This record gives sequence, C-alpha cells and structure tokens, in this order.
Amino acid sequence: MLGIIKVTGRSMMPVLNDGDYVMTRKPRTPRAGFIYVLKHHEHGKIIKRIDRLDHETVWYKSDNPNGSCGDISVDKVTARAWLAITPKGMKRL
Repeated sequence: MLGIIKVTGRSMMPVLNDGDYVMTRKPRTPRAGFIYVLKHHEHGKIIKRIDRLDHETVWYKSDNPNGSCGDISVDKVTARAWLAITPKGMKRL
C-alpha cells in the first residue's frame, strides 16, 4: 500500500526538509539505515531513520544532530519512506 506524508520540522535535515513530502509503502522487515514512519505514543506519526533493531525493539534517530532519538516497539513501524518529493525534484531515499 502506497502513501504520501508531509514532512514537518527539521529533525531529518539535511535529507528531508520541512515541507517536503515522502512516498511511503508498507514495510517488509525493518532494516537499520533506512527511513521509516513510526507511530509514536506522544507525537503521532514521526519520520526517523532506524539506527538498530532486534526482534522487539527499534532504536531510531534523527539525521539532524539536534533532533530526537529513542526506541519504540517494532510493531509501531508503519511504513518505509522510499522517495522524497522536494522543491528541487524527487530523490530516492
């Protein structure tokens, strides 16, 4: 299933900027190093890069050093971001 999500905030700069859009698809098995949409208990949908994971937990981080990081249950990974739509064009993530 495909989706489009608007990026808000600066936590994923310089890869994703506020106002960019990302195309998403249903994730297979989450993998470290890729960008995913996570269902956060406080913030709702967030877009973060998976840093590492095990069978039950995903550790995520922002690309911006001033952004957030944390961990979340692997079942809260809802989509993988695979294409960014920016004012400069499209780029594969």
